[in-house]
Amino acid sequence: MAAGRKLPEVAAIGMELCGTYAPVPEIEAGMRSRVPLSSKELLTAYCDKAIGAPGVKIARKALSYVVDSSASPKETSLTLLLCLPGFLGGYHLPFPLLNPRIDVGKYVRGLANKGYYRCDLYWPEAKLAIEYESNSHHTGPIHIADDSKRRNAIEELGIHIVTVTWAQTRDAQELDKVAHIIARRLGKPLRNQDYDIWARRYDLRKRLLGTHGL
Repeated sequence: MAAGRKLPEVAAIGMELCGTYAPVPEIEAGMRSRVPLSSKELLTAYCDKAIGAPGVKIARKALSYVVDSSASPKETSLTLLLCLPGFLGGYHLPFPLLNPRIDVGKYVRGLANKGYYRCDLYWPEAKLAIEYESNSHHTGPIHIADDSKRRNAIEELGIHIVTVTWAQTRDAQELDKVAHIIARRLGKPLRNQDYDIWARRYDLRKRLLGTHGL
């Protein structure tokens, strides 16, 4: 699958294989849930044994940008847009954990409606989380109430939440603003001012988001 593809596309394929989703374009959600088919560790071990196989060199390079446990194609795209290095069109932010379990604990349990939550993208050292808000999963009074309880409980744990929507992700200027907010929270100022950085970013967006990202 890596042979003949560019590195960001191969990284996205790797994250799909190591994620908890399968793309299904025919249905409204565009995906269905599944158990991961592999992991970064297993794919790396396979590549180590597949010396000389078509595509193995680019697959090995792409694996350095793969993160386990992505829950959707949009989470995968957002992670790669934010974290791939500048020469590939990304913002070179540190890679987060994806969908880690955050235990609530006794102190916060009174605010929560469950014993743990999962944050979409999470940087534990900075106690920073990105929550991707999908239109299909965050509408209606019940979902809105649950989201409010969830956010209050997570914030009470000292975790700052940055909300990102699909509209922001597909708008290059809006995502740029989000990237700067995240960088400041992480203490990692964005320094890439190369003259062609926006051309690279648009190329990356086209590869990850298609025409929706332009």
